Amino acid sequence: MVSWEGMLESTTHAYMAGFFDGDGTIVATVEPSAECRFEYRTRVVLKCAQHEDHRDICEFFAQVFACGSVVRSQRSVVEFTVKSTVNVKRVLIILLPYLRIKRKQAALALKLLELVGEKNRVQFQRAVRLVREIQSLNYSGRSRRTIHTPVTTDPLEGEIADAVGVTNGKNPQSYVGTSPAERLKV
Repeated sequence: MVSWEGMLESTTHAYMAGFFDGDGTIVATVEPSAECRFEYRTRVVLKCAQHEDHRDICEFFAQVFACGSVVRSQRSVVEFTVKSTVNVKRVLIILLPYLRIKRKQAALALKLLELVGEKNRVQFQRAVRLVREIQSLNYSGRSRRTIHTPVTTDPLEGEIADAVGVTNGKNPQSYVGTSPAERLKV
């Protein structure tokens, strides 16, 4: 026999997944990090934005998932944001069975989260490729920026730069032989 409590919980999760399909975002990035072995880290962040008149929806997300923050992000927009790797993974696992539009991004993000703390170069390359694949699936109303991959003898360097979008208007050739910190200077 199914309990009312269990039914209510699955209905709530289905409702939230529908909302997230429409107004949510799965952001996958490669960020510079001095603490990491490869001087970069991969990260997944979940966001759901609403007009400030509907702040209660974002607060409902935070209450149900018992994580994340609700902050004003722009003039009249509030955002529910989850940054903690543990919480991002937990929220995605809950929403995944009900997601339709963002199902593929969520599945890829879960694979990416399994590679957090990449131990070797091959795992890190897989993580960077997953970031790029998730980024390619995200819709943007604005035209996509052109990302130039720096020419280098190290294929991983080019993949990282492409995923980060680091060219800062410079000729990609100018990155050969520079450190990640130098490439990120604007």
